[in-house]
Amino acid sequence: MEPWLNTALTWIGAVGGFLGGAAGLAGAWVAVTSAREAKLEARASREQAEQSTALMAEAVETADSTKLIAGDARDLAIQSNDLADKSNVIATEAKSIAEEATEIARRREQRATEVHDVDWVYEMTDPGKLEFRNDGRHTAFEVHLVVYVNGEKATADLSEVSGGEVVDLDFPQLGDAIVHLIQDEVAKRVQKHHQQAHAAAYLQSPIIPYGMEGMFRVDWRVQWLSEQGTPREQSNSDLDYLGDLDPYEDTIETLVDRQLG
Repeated sequence: MEPWLNTALTWIGAVGGFLGGAAGLAGAWVAVTSAREAKLEARASREQAEQSTALMAEAVETADSTKLIAGDARDLAIQSNDLADKSNVIATEAKSIAEEATEIARRREQRATEVHDVDWVYEMTDPGKLEFRNDGRHTAFEVHLVVYVNGEKATADLSEVSGGEVVDLDFPQLGDAIVHLIQDEVAKRVQKHHQQAHAAAYLQSPIIPYGMEGMFRVDWRVQWLSEQGTPREQSNSDLDYLGDLDPYEDTIETLVDRQLG
């Protein structure tokens, strides 16, 4: 082989070795660079995954908070409705109370200026029977009458008693006492007749039993309401001469004549 050819081949081999080495270095550099880039990309991917996980957790927490807020809002809405209902009830009650107060004030004014003419009087119409009369012009309502005559009690309850209307009360013990007074008077007159007393003396003798013999204690009370509903009351307590026998004079004379006849 020619020397120059051997030299050329040697030089070509050296260049080839250099180029091969250079290519190897370049490949190694590319490999290192690629590995670094892959590591960086893996780190970036991991960070993105962690960020995604954090975002998902935050999203879940936000959703839970939103749910809680929604629940609280619903509860507040329910409470608001309840308060509104209670407010309506209170307002209705307040209105009713105000109307009632106005009506009470109106009635009070009417009662204060009401003209009510009712006056109670009584008399004995028959032995043991007292007649109470509304001697006024107006009607008495829800009338309650209580009367005692020498402790003997009689009562009456009536829904109303018009002006001029009467209420009759019976007193059996009083009736017996009046009958006893009549009988005593008849006996006195018969006795005087039999004695043939002087006419003047006879005239001077009391025909009617005056004094305490014919006196009776009468206690009475009447309670009633006026037309406007105002409570009224009238009462009296006194001694009354219920033993007046003038109303029974004809009866006494008839009994005397029968006994003398």
